[in-house]
Amino acid sequence: MAFFSANGIDVQNTIISDNILERCGLQESGDYPAISSTNATISANRISDSRTLLNAMDSIINANFFASSLKKTAGENIADFKLGGSINFIGNIIENKGMGHIRLLDISNLIFIGNQVELSSPFSVFHLASAPSGTVLIKNNHIQSPAKNVFTGMMTAAHMVDTDFSSFGNKVCLFGVPKYGEFKAGDRAIQRCPEPGMPSEWVCIESGSPGIWSIEKFANISCRSTPQKINLAPSEKAIIKSVALGAKSGWAINFVRVFTTSDASLAECFFR
Repeated sequence: MAFFSANGIDVQNTIISDNILERCGLQESGDYPAISSTNATISANRISDSRTLLNAMDSIINANFFASSLKKTAGENIADFKLGGSINFIGNIIENKGMGHIRLLDISNLIFIGNQVELSSPFSVFHLASAPSGTVLIKNNHIQSPAKNVFTGMMTAAHMVDTDFSSFGNKVCLFGVPKYGEFKAGDRAIQRCPEPGMPSEWVCIESGSPGIWSIEKFANISCRSTPQKINLAPSEKAIIKSVALGAKSGWAINFVRVFTTSDASLAECFFR
């Protein structure tokens, strides 16, 4: 079925599926969504060219296609998806050229998994309009957005969000810093088998081809002395020597561990 509506569609305690909804909620006097649902299942619908695409409370939303909203400006109060209560948002495709973000308000539980999301709003991807009270799981998505901040709003509650790095369109290279290709700030590179004392992880700090990368971690290089028997009087000092093969001039000692047993003492140093 195909729907056109000035005020959108409001459903409760039901299933809405296999529909085409275009140009819904067009009245400028109110922010009407194409679909407003409570305790509903919304599945396999195509929703596009509406003022707001979805307002859902305590609902299951899966396998839908959401195209552009009619929002022309971006900001804290400009949302194209308004989710609240207990929400399962799984396996949906969003290709939104409108300027709205995804607002999370009074979330008790949210599962946001396996979605393909393309947003145009530079304001945010997810805006936490209030602190969530339950589990927020955002994983295994492919999200593209020009927004610098993925999450905005109640960031004191951001620790409630369980997510993964790759969901937000960032790349992870496993064989060192790339020499070519397009990368953006936040992408990461890992050397899986680094030489001792050499860089092991990088982060892209400026987008480009291949971008500008900064070293974030080094692979430790360590040395251990031979066990020695040492008897020290109060305030007396002792020097334990060891050679760190591979250490270079200008490197700093990261930390030292001293092991003491009933028979001997030995020291272990880590450099970078």
